[in-house]
Amino acid sequence: LIYKDSDDADIFTMYVGNTAVDDVFRYDISEIDISSVHEGNDITRVSFIRDFQTAEGEEFTIEKSYAIPLNDEFLIQMSVRMYKADGSPVSIGDGNTAYTVSVGPQIGPAFQSLSSNYDWRRLEVKYAEDKDKKNLRFSDGHYAAEEAVDWMSLSGKYFAFVLMPEDDIAMSSVTADEATFDTGVPQKDIMYFSRANDGTLIDDIYSFYAGPKVSGYLDIYNRMGENIFGLNESSLNKVVDGNWLSWLEAILNWILQFFHRFIPNYGVAIILLTILVKLI
Repeated sequence: LIYKDSDDADIFTMYVGNTAVDDVFRYDISEIDISSVHEGNDITRVSFIRDFQTAEGEEFTIEKSYAIPLNDEFLIQMSVRMYKADGSPVSIGDGNTAYTVSVGPQIGPAFQSLSSNYDWRRLEVKYAEDKDKKNLRFSDGHYAAEEAVDWMSLSGKYFAFVLMPEDDIAMSSVTADEATFDTGVPQKDIMYFSRANDGTLIDDIYSFYAGPKVSGYLDIYNRMGENIFGLNESSLNKVVDGNWLSWLEAILNWILQFFHRFIPNYGVAIILLTILVKLI
């Protein structure tokens, strides 16, 4: 559920320096058969390709691709490649940063205000050294990470956007902005991941989860053999909000899903769970 004004940046806007790359690209759509890894599952690959020139006149190519699973997963992968005709690295960007990708500005559904504790939007971060996520702390509407980041999320009560770079991508910065307005979208949140300009070949992969904050959909990315992209120990399940009764919620949810596997109707599964709790 993407909620934005017509003049806002798109959800995966890419910047080189301070300039958004909004040129017209040629594209290619193909199907990838990975049945040898996950039986019966395929991926649609959508690639956007265009040739450019550096300020010094060197020709190079930007290739931005999306891998979209055809199963029921809510995670896609985006790759960014930049290379010269001979396949060698290209040096572009601004200072320490080669390029930046952004996600924003907001997650739906539409809202007029966010005054209730039961209806909010917030940006959260999972640092590489921490076991759990943390709420972002803004200074004049801006946040800059001071340590390595595993992922950043824009969360509502029920849904979340989570952007996670591969571990081997050297980041020059991970930042976010938040602003409040009287008209249009009343709150805008946007996160930026900037790739370091370190002279290496740019061939980067980002995983992007866009879906319900449900442990059953998120837990699979902690186990390599259960998701189509082979992600492992991603901690994406940490985006689900917890409290001091989370352990009890987890037990009841497991029992509910157990009943649902045998009788695929949540109404019946809830009745059976209720009977079991009353018997206990």
